[in-house]
Amino acid sequence: MKLLIKTTTLVVSLILLLSSVSCKKYEGEIIWDFYPTRIEMLVTDKDGNNLLDEKFAGNILSTDITMEYNGKIYKRLDDCGFSFPDNPETKDIGPVDFRGLQTDKTGEQVLLVIGYFKRNQTLERQNFIINWGDGTKTEIGYSQDFWWEYNRKKKRDEPQSESHYWLDGQAVSSPIRIVR
Repeated sequence: MKLLIKTTTLVVSLILLLSSVSCKKYEGEIIWDFYPTRIEMLVTDKDGNNLLDEKFAGNILSTDITMEYNGKIYKRLDDCGFSFPDNPETKDIGPVDFRGLQTDKTGEQVLLVIGYFKRNQTLERQNFIINWGDGTKTEIGYSQDFWWEYNRKKKRDEPQSESHYWLDGQAVSSPIRIVR
């Protein structure tokens, strides 16, 4: 009987201890991570074949594709995607570098990408001209809004962002679909 009482007392004490620890709310300062944004484009032929996929015989990877932006010419770079650090101590992604025009394999899709941009800034409309290497050009427009919005439930300001895209002057969604 004494053993049953001691065991019951121990179990109840452990339950009370664990429930009091798990109910504590974190009241510390919030550190916001702002991952970079980019412009993603899926470039296909009229039949839907990805023209940036090396597996497709009619791809345009050997074409000299460039981009004009702010008076500079950027050559297309191959598959140099952005990797986020996996450092649980800092969670800091560091500075965001604009890398120009590049291809990036995302899962099974190969995308044409322009970027990177800091998410926590507002960008007025930026225009990028893609030269396809065959005398044709495509204009891509991009703007980004960033603001803080009060969350009443959590009683704090939280970051908000929104990106806008244009293809040859027409508003579109991401990824931008370019048919060549």
